[in-house]
Amino acid sequence: RVLFYDETLSADQQISCGSCHQQQYSFGDNSPTSTGVNGQQTTVNTPPLINLAWSRLFFWDGREGNLEEAIRAHISDPTIFDTPPEQLVQRAETHRDLFETTFPGDAITADNAITAIAAFVGELISFGAPIDLLHDPAIDKIDLTQEQERGILILEERLSTSGGEHYCNNCHVQNSGVNLDNSTQSGLFTIGTILNNGTGNWRVPTIRNISVTGPYLHDGSIPDLAA
Repeated sequence: RVLFYDETLSADQQISCGSCHQQQYSFGDNSPTSTGVNGQQTTVNTPPLINLAWSRLFFWDGREGNLEEAIRAHISDPTIFDTPPEQLVQRAETHRDLFETTFPGDAITADNAITAIAAFVGELISFGAPIDLLHDPAIDKIDLTQEQERGILILEERLSTSGGEHYCNNCHVQNSGVNLDNSTQSGLFTIGTILNNGTGNWRVPTIRNISVTGPYLHDGSIPDLAA
């Protein structure tokens, strides 16, 4: 957590991981595209960092399959942190006491710093919404608002094929990949694979916490949820 919010790790010592991945936006941000080191603008929207412990693809184009390697790529990217490994170690020296506690007997290394950041990011877990509990046989009744109930009907009746398949759930599957207990398997709201959205091949994002993660799509081109 300390490294995640440490601005001195970037080349200009002005941005941290938390600059773009802000908690109030589900560890995303509210800009169409993100701003990296020295004010450089990226070409992609900042995705939320939630439930990544179960993710198998990282970045919008899915080019990394490992959380640690995705963080390493961000840190070295010239438009994001622009920090080579040796500089990362030098900047991390200010946290020597924490490193000695976390990695006893080890020197401060770029690998250890990246492992520590990944451990924090992997614990950014979001579950427990009413819909997560809706089909849990251990729970008698879930109180949904009228809008939520109407949304379920629209999904099941109007946004479905004649065979009953839900269009939204083709890609944003709730019941995918997370065993919460013996009775439910739910929560990711994404199949987590690469699909073509009409502008190219992009990773299907989660729609969890979607009310706070706009603007939307890989390039932030959709301004709000209604659009």
